[in-house]
Amino acid sequence: MRSATNLAVTGLIRKKLVELRSVEFSNDYPQDRFFATERGEDWLIANQQKLNLRLPTAAVSGPDPNDYAHSTEITDDDIPF
Repeated sequence: MRSATNLAVTGLIRKKLVELRSVEFSNDYPQDRFFATERGEDWLIANQQKLNLRLPTAAVSGPDPNDYAHSTEITDDDIPF
């Protein structure tokens, strides 16, 4: 999987659709992030119909009733402060 990702990102960089930038967060530690270039944004806008921009039906229908976080009622006694 990592090889496929590296190959895909390399292709996007060579096509000048994305670029790597260093970003500083609140901890003053720079981290590299990928950003769409203007050319990349133009491609995304021109090809919106090719992209799957819909949420999966499970996410649209709501939370899973068997999910503990959603199936258990939280009371004031559960809050530690």
